Amino acid sequence: MVKVEDRGPFMASRVMDVTPKVAQEQNPGVVPVEVKPITVPQANGKVKLGAGAADLSPQQVREISRVSMPR
Repeated sequence: MVKVEDRGPFMASRVMDVTPKVAQEQNPGVVPVEVKPITVPQANGKVKLGAGAADLSPQQVREISRVSMPR
């Protein structure tokens, strides 16, 4: 699981680009991914749980929600 804050490399066939450190933990190069947001920031400043939250424990959801809240 990785936190994505920016999209790229803006190629039609790709969803996102990750840092070299994250890529080293996986197979370097282009790999298929499943994108399921855990939290989704709302316009009112709150955070809504996304589809990816269903795969986590309540403790993990609380921690992720805490760190993803806007400061």
